[in-house]
Amino acid sequence: MKRSIIIGASALALAAASVLSAIAVSPLARMAGIPYLTSTTALELEALPRSLMVIGGGYIGCELAQMFARAGAAVTLVTRRRLLPEAELEVSAALTGYLQDEGIAIKIGLAYRGIVRTDDGVELAIAIDGEEQTIGAEQVLVTTGRSPNTKDLGLGEAGVTLAANGGIVVDERMRTTRPGVYAAGAARRST
Repeated sequence: MKRSIIIGASALALAAASVLSAIAVSPLARMAGIPYLTSTTALELEALPRSLMVIGGGYIGCELAQMFARAGAAVTLVTRRRLLPEAELEVSAALTGYLQDEGIAIKIGLAYRGIVRTDDGVELAIAIDGEEQTIGAEQVLVTTGRSPNTKDLGLGEAGVTLAANGGIVVDERMRTTRPGVYAAGAARRST
């Protein structure tokens, strides 16, 4: 059984066992005009950058930093806190050491001041313990997470509850609050 929900000028077709997977986008409003890579576009590159700055010290940022370094790029990994902030301190410290042993420059515990486009790529201004620094790279990869892009989908009107961050509320079986509708991917928020 198919149903359609009208959202503005578009129709969203929902079947009895529909799955919603809204597009998720990186929260990069302050990077307008700066070319950047995501975890998806970084894996689509056809040529290895000479240097790569990875912003974000979660597991995706660490994995991609290591992959690009092993492929031959000069990699700098920057993060506001520490690597793998959700992991035990010992795990974070050990990983930091391992990645540094592989030649990855790591900057932790910093504040971002701004990023600009340059003739050679990008430059990120940071502050660590009050000391201002600038880090340059040919390309920048942003792995700071993604935000659900559900704002204009009319899901509330369709009976699908959204969390405060815009994520689709689901249970342990990925069921939304609308019977027969499921959500998967970065757009969902588990209850």
